[in-house]
Amino acid sequence: MISHLSIRDFAIIKSIDIDIYPGLNVITGETGAGKSIIIEAVSLALGSRADTAMVRTGAAKALIQLVVDEEDLPEKQRTGLELLTREISAAGKSISRAGGEIVTLGQLTALAGRVADIHGQYDHQSLLNPDNHLNLIDAFGGEAIGPLRSATEACYEAYRRAKKAYDELTEAEAASMRELDFLRFEVKEIESADLQPGEYEQIRESLDILQNSEKIQGALADAYDALTGGVSALESLGRAMTHLSRIAAYTQSYQKLSETVSESYYNMEEAAVSLREERDRVDFSEQRLTDAMSRLDQIERLMS
Repeated sequence: MISHLSIRDFAIIKSIDIDIYPGLNVITGETGAGKSIIIEAVSLALGSRADTAMVRTGAAKALIQLVVDEEDLPEKQRTGLELLTREISAAGKSISRAGGEIVTLGQLTALAGRVADIHGQYDHQSLLNPDNHLNLIDAFGGEAIGPLRSATEACYEAYRRAKKAYDELTEAEAASMRELDFLRFEVKEIESADLQPGEYEQIRESLDILQNSEKIQGALADAYDALTGGVSALESLGRAMTHLSRIAAYTQSYQKLSETVSESYYNMEEAAVSLREERDRVDFSEQRLTDAMSRLDQIERLMS
């Protein structure tokens, strides 16, 4: 799948280009010629960890490129990659590219695993990758293992679905129990509050009166004084009633007028009594205001 290898400023290699052809390709040379360095360069391009010591002395960076040729592969085995590039800076930075796009080292390793495999003392060995062990064993068993593997997979999938359903039911039950505990706590709190019918409205009304007691008491006192104090409206209306009673017997219209004024007088007298009672009933207390506000807050909290 690799058709060309290009190495620049890597270890002792300044520049090398190697074409790889279909079939068996062999790189030979005496010890120290650099064979293992070429393999190490390919390993880096496939995603192994880099070291700045690998950059050739005096160079700013090392560059390894692999040209991928998938023309003869079946469509389902193709990766769509054309070029893998690994750039290692002497300053410590490493850049990986797949198909011309910058990728993370993890992404490069995942993609490169489908391009080539190095059999040796490197991290890319399929035999040493635990993720491949079962597939290798199953492949060795061939048709004898295939049906058993399918049956096992079906059983495991059924177990997985049942386990998921069980976990969901368990979680739903736990959530229901938490909700039930919370509702019991709220019921207990409401019962301990000993709420009375209409209490909320009564407290709101009492609170309004307490918060405006000075204004209310002043208005009631002024209204009472207007009816009863000095030359009051009630006194003037009483005099008018007395005068009209003297002439009421002369005509029906005088009689009606006398009755109207008399009715107004008694209504006003009753209103004056009510004003006095309401005035005397207004009694501001800081403690009552505090208690009312606290009780109102408690009820509103239970209502929310």
